[in-house]
Amino acid sequence: MRTDYCGALRASDAGRTATLCGWVDRRREHGEHLAFIDVRDHTGVTQCVVDGASDLRSEYVVQVTGTVRSQRSLNGATVVVFADDPAKWTGTSRFIKTARPNADGQFSIRGLPPHARYVAIALDFIEPGETQNSEFLQRAKSAASAASFALSAGDQRVLDLPLLVR
Repeated sequence: MRTDYCGALRASDAGRTATLCGWVDRRREHGEHLAFIDVRDHTGVTQCVVDGASDLRSEYVVQVTGTVRSQRSLNGATVVVFADDPAKWTGTSRFIKTARPNADGQFSIRGLPPHARYVAIALDFIEPGETQNSEFLQRAKSAASAASFALSAGDQRVLDLPLLVR
């Protein structure tokens, strides 16, 4: 039945199969059939990416089996930073930038103009042109792992972004 408790999974478990049992704590839709489900037990909460999870509701009892992925390493990920204002999501907007983290998981984005609220998110992959899609940006903006911040002229920010596995 259960191989692990929600609060017991660590980055070192990445790559192995785990079975969790618990309650649906929170559910976030990301596309037509993709959902992020926070499963909780008495030890903690684990985020699960579930395809075809249309019937899950809060407090449902579930058993989830899948491959553990670490949210710590950004290697191979893409970081997307964009203004939270949809009016700024035009095709060649200066308010949308992407970056690939270096070997240490750090990224640098230059050339963003000052703005009251930017959103940053780290994704395991993005499709070509996806950052120009307003539906994608709206979903990214509402993701639980997205960070928001203000940027004034000459400002620099250091963000600790968890990896959102899609």
